[in-house]
Amino acid sequence: MSPMEFIGRLAALVPKPRVNLTRFHGVFSPNSRLREQCCANKAGRW
Repeated sequence: MSPMEFIGRLAALVPKPRVNLTRFHGVFSPNSRLREQCCANKAGRW
C-alpha cells in the first residue's frame, strides 16, 4: 500500500466537520411519545 493510498483510506474514516455524532434512538429520540415521561424538560435538570 502506497503512502497516498493509506492517507486516502485514513481520510475516509474522519467524520465531516459540523456533523452531530451523537444519535438517540428509542425513548430518547426527538420524536418519541414517551420522551417527556423519562426526560427532563429544557428548564429542568436530570
